[in-house]
Amino acid sequence: MNRSLLTVILLLLAGPLPALASAAEEELEAVSFFEKGNAAYREGQFGEALLWYERALAAAPGFREAEQNRRFLRQRTGSPALEEPSWQEWGGWFSKTAWLNVISFSFWLLVLALAGFFFWSFSAGSRRGLLALALLSLVGLAVGGTGRVAAGKRLSPTAKVIITSETAFLRSAPARSASELRAAVSGTEAKLLAERGPWLYAELPSGDRGWLSTRDATTVWPYDPSLLP
Repeated sequence: MNRSLLTVILLLLAGPLPALASAAEEELEAVSFFEKGNAAYREGQFGEALLWYERALAAAPGFREAEQNRRFLRQRTGSPALEEPSWQEWGGWFSKTAWLNVISFSFWLLVLALAGFFFWSFSAGSRRGLLALALLSLVGLAVGGTGRVAAGKRLSPTAKVIITSETAFLRSAPARSASELRAAVSGTEAKLLAERGPWLYAELPSGDRGWLSTRDATTVWPYDPSLLP
């Protein structure tokens, strides 16, 4: 019996380890993005700075310093951002890996509690404690599952565009000679709808749609690893 209990405990502890290792790698990557954003800010490249802060938050949602700097820059530049429903923003408190870690830990906690309740002899008080632990783990599964779904519903970094030039023009066609529909300031977010060569068809927060040159705008993800130190 003791050996079985030990096995369950080891499974409980070992289950989240791969997710924890992955989360640590994401945090290191996010720090590099954050430092790149700080460097761009010092050089007065506010659009580039916002781009790298967005990448830091994509790698590690909940990165407080990156969120703080992004908010400060948006207030300073007045650049509009895309809006998301509040329940989807809740999913952005943690990365998808972290939400999976919550689900994994809650699952093994539930297994341990149920195994103890049904298969091992404990006092009545201990059994009530195990039942409470099982209920707590169910709450953890519900919260983790909801957070994971909300995180998955958020706009993907591959579909988010940031204006990096001082001023960009939304054009009616993917060509420099095409008519200008609207100007967008540095740091403005847009939703990517399509790509054609060096052009991005995107929708601004105002709802206007048109083509942006990749000289003036870029997606949050993927990124060029050679740009990092």
